[in-house]
Amino acid sequence: MRTAVVAALLLVAVTAGCGGGDARPPDGTTNPVSATDGDPAASDPVAVVPSTLRSLRIRDPIELPSDLVLYIEAGCWACDGPPESIDRVYRDASGEVRAEAVLSFALSRNGPSVHGTVVAPDGELVAAVCSRGYCGNVGEATVDARTTIYRSWDGGTTWETDEVFDVPYYLLGLRNDRPVAMRVHVAGEIRPPRTDVLSLGTLIPPSGADEQRIPKILPNGEALWWTAAGELLDGQGAVILELASLAAAEVRPRSATIDGSGRRIAVRWNDGQQGLLSIFTRGEGSGPAIHVVTFETNVLLGLWLDDQRLLVNGAGFTHERLGIPEGAYLGSFPAILDVELGELRPIVDPFTREEYRGGRNRVIGVVHGPIARVSTDDGSCLRVRAEPSIEAAQLSCEADGALFTLDGELSSDGAWAPIRGPGRLEGWMATEFLEFTRD
Repeated sequence: MRTAVVAALLLVAVTAGCGGGDARPPDGTTNPVSATDGDPAASDPVAVVPSTLRSLRIRDPIELPSDLVLYIEAGCWACDGPPESIDRVYRDASGEVRAEAVLSFALSRNGPSVHGTVVAPDGELVAAVCSRGYCGNVGEATVDARTTIYRSWDGGTTWETDEVFDVPYYLLGLRNDRPVAMRVHVAGEIRPPRTDVLSLGTLIPPSGADEQRIPKILPNGEALWWTAAGELLDGQGAVILELASLAAAEVRPRSATIDGSGRRIAVRWNDGQQGLLSIFTRGEGSGPAIHVVTFETNVLLGLWLDDQRLLVNGAGFTHERLGIPEGAYLGSFPAILDVELGELRPIVDPFTREEYRGGRNRVIGVVHGPIARVSTDDGSCLRVRAEPSIEAAQLSCEADGALFTLDGELSSDGAWAPIRGPGRLEGWMATEFLEFTRD
């Protein structure tokens, strides 16, 4: 059963709906922010080579790896409304899969609702919440819409208010730790789309970018932009890859993601007839990206786990394959795609449980373990020390239920564990009050 984490932020009510909506952000007056700021990706043009079009082979389901924490959007599948909750999913000390709602919502047209959640590489969570008015999940936002940015440094166990904006925003990513968000179209305004680095200014697209398309914000903060011709540009406007030579008909790019090394690029697109997923790769140095393979599939892109495994969301798995009774509505399942083997394996637990069946279950972030979970007897916080000693300086005190990364070997007496967390937190915690993910 899915459980709820007791958090400092209590959110109730959410805007929900199904159907179409053209959310377009309004213009405004802010200082421009160059898209070339931050770490650029490699930018040499692509040399596309012929590749056999392949179908993905769906293999037997896989258990949730013990070294991963998944953060997912839970709620209605195939709806345009916001998620009902943001959940974290991981294996506990006993090896059981634990699913916990770290932000949860009740359904209401004009109540608070989540408008994007980002999981940073160090595990920090940032959420944009429509805290007043209607922020345009389906249709236009109201003029009184307000967005509140919340942050969590302990895996979603507690939350703090960061900033408040009297503008409807949808959170896209982080750039030098600042939220990057799309301004949502307000009723009665006719303005072009716009993406802001909050409190800093507008993100200016490079020359040639299609300004009607929302940029992709990578974990390192760089913005990628599409052109009308199906080219993917880096922040300087250089072509990372292009899709036109892969299709005889039209090209409709949907999304792209790059692995942490910058070596692998996955692109989801459509040629006017079918859903496609193309994999590109880069060699060492500044060589061009090469088209490796294209799969016939409608999976939704998630995140690279390494340079071979891609976390995606897919539908169309059979009841027999998933071990679910015939007639049950399945919805979407997270799955691991091995791009070398062309094999797709759905993750069954907890997504075959009744509370997740038929849901969107979209993966929005991953934290790599092993993981240490704070587990105190009385719900009190657990101190983080600068050294493995009760006499060492206290760096912080972390809430019961907080998650951190185990950062090395235990102390020689086994009494202390080195942990690492968001915001460059590094220290030691008493193992007496910790649970560790189990291999």
